[in-house]
Amino acid sequence: QIVPTGKILKTADTDLDFRKSRAIGEVFLDTIFNLEGTSKEINLKGDQLGISMQVKTNQPAVVVYVPQDLPPDWNYATKVGSERAAICLETQKFPDAPHHEDFPSVILEPGENYSNVTIWKIKKGS
Repeated sequence: QIVPTGKILKTADTDLDFRKSRAIGEVFLDTIFNLEGTSKEINLKGDQLGISMQVKTNQPAVVVYVPQDLPPDWNYATKVGSERAAICLETQKFPDAPHHEDFPSVILEPGENYSNVTIWKIKKGS
């Protein structure tokens, strides 16, 4: 079980450093990435068909999850590989933020408005 500790760790020069384009490979990902101070833009490109996806958000974090495998009994529209055939991007606030003073606040005061915007652009490969 993954539980937030309240620490924001640096990813520079680690297996989790995706600031430059590179393959995810076998890196285990069920990971919260801090988007504060960045363009809040995520870009992915498939290595086989060249399909690309651009995600823009106003949220401070994204959870990136790559399942080890997909349920074999689901009825898929296309053929999927048996391992690491999907990726999930969840744009959101920092998990468990009220319990961690270093995380951006998630408190909405009376009279304030909240807007959660995520834009997904998917392009076919060439």
